[in-house]
Amino acid sequence: VKRIRVSPDYTPEIGAIFGIIPSSPTPTPEGDLKPVIKAGESFGGYKFDVNVTRLGMEAFKVQVQKNGNGNWADAAFATNNPVEVTVTPATPGQPERALVRAVLLAKNQPVGQPSDPTYVTVNP
Repeated sequence: VKRIRVSPDYTPEIGAIFGIIPSSPTPTPEGDLKPVIKAGESFGGYKFDVNVTRLGMEAFKVQVQKNGNGNWADAAFATNNPVEVTVTPATPGQPERALVRAVLLAKNQPVGQPSDPTYVTVNP
């Protein structure tokens, strides 16, 4: 690629034919940003760790949905990874399964789309 580009006969059209035109990535519009979330294992005490790709945003919040009721509740706010999240159990002493997602924040306002939710099971 380097030899072709430094050739005196090189033109952008020739680069296009070979598929070697350098391009700079276009920034993703803020409305299209969607973080990726990875929830770690529960280590007891109804707690688990979460890692979130921030995609250049300064902070994020972690939301939890329990019992499939459709309501997302804020569980944690963070500016770095990992963040420890504690879930209040519906039935103390019993394991509980919940959906978890992340929402990116810029100046404490939601940005982009929530992450795809993932299930976690927390234990007493």
